[in-house]
Amino acid sequence: MSVTTENERRILNELTKESPLSKRDVTLRCGMGWATAVKLMTRLEEQGFIIPVGSERQNGAGKTATVYTLAPCRPAAIGIDIEYARARVSIRNLAGESLFDAEQKTPPFSDPAEMTDFLASLLDGASAKAAELGVSLGGAGIGVPSHLFGNEGMAYDVLAAELSARAGFVVRVDNNIRCFTAAKASAAAPGNSMLVVTIRSGIGVGIVLGGHIYQGERGCAGEIGHMPVDPAGRRCRCGKFGCLETVVNREALAGDLEAAGLGETAARQRMDRAAGLLGTAIASMMLVLDVRQVEIFAELGKPGQAFAALVRKAAQRAMYPGFAFELRYETLDARAYVEGAAQLILNEYIR
Repeated sequence: MSVTTENERRILNELTKESPLSKRDVTLRCGMGWATAVKLMTRLEEQGFIIPVGSERQNGAGKTATVYTLAPCRPAAIGIDIEYARARVSIRNLAGESLFDAEQKTPPFSDPAEMTDFLASLLDGASAKAAELGVSLGGAGIGVPSHLFGNEGMAYDVLAAELSARAGFVVRVDNNIRCFTAAKASAAAPGNSMLVVTIRSGIGVGIVLGGHIYQGERGCAGEIGHMPVDPAGRRCRCGKFGCLETVVNREALAGDLEAAGLGETAARQRMDRAAGLLGTAIASMMLVLDVRQVEIFAELGKPGQAFAALVRKAAQRAMYPGFAFELRYETLDARAYVEGAAQLILNEYIR
């Protein structure tokens, strides 16, 4: 199942922005001739990518035209997000609708082979569900934290090739923060540069430079969660001691935010320290990359605004004088991870 021409992708892309559209609408929006629009939309309808959903008056001249929308079940993609604590699975269509969602605990992995087996089992279950729902899959996208590979023991493309062979369809794999970043950056102005910081059980940073997501040489760009900040600190899941994410994480911050709000001095001090460390790390990244927009997303609810304000002050203190930047906070919606993972496949139909 594939869309083979650029003009077909343009039509589908317009339908993701606004729907329904008539053939005349498509000619105007895509800048193509009438005969071309009719031919391509007929082909897309025959292949099941678009469906007619009625008619509407055109040009106020009394004439009506058939209008089309994206088919709900073709194409669709599996999106999987693996966090240290939870694994989420979703089946999503080109319109951005969720057709199926599930969640389960992420088991501990002693080596990359165990993680591969776990991912293969998730793909098998989602594929079976897609068949049950009558969904036509274009493939699956998976987001994983890089440190689950075990000291970079397996590259993303190697894991994707193994899972594709086992699943029997195309599987693409990337870092889960970049999947999240892709979902958020799609709503930003074209060509923007930004840092997308997420706080869950760990910290991730997605780097967008000139509208493009930067991966780094081996896909590890943005791993500030594993910067050492306290040599005497507790052991991190990566094996080192005192990493930033041992201090800044959902569990620690949620408790301290609540206690600090009740006036507990020790909790306030811990929150100030965590914000100072994160703000300094973010300031360093902004200076190195000359990026001036930062979006922080955390599973901390509205109280997270107070923490973000402290991070903003810390970043300002650490910043080069006169370096203007914007730092904004929003409650993290975990669905963006699976949305971004599914887009690793679905973008092929609209890009």
